[in-house]
Amino acid sequence: MYASGEYIVYYSDIDQITEIWEKRTTSGNIVLMTLWKDGRNIGYDKMFSDEYVYFRKKVFNL
Repeated sequence: MYASGEYIVYYSDIDQITEIWEKRTTSGNIVLMTLWKDGRNIGYDKMFSDEYVYFRKKVFNL
């Protein structure tokens, strides 16, 4: 289970991740993304790019 913005989402429910933007900060790169299932937005979040890579691996079992 994953707490995404205002939503609680199961990793297995996510079938697509869309990156809205990526910004460089003094602490690292931050990615803003939306989470989708069957074409419906089920959540959103922002995280550092290294966390984002790990998150994608967990969601898509890479």
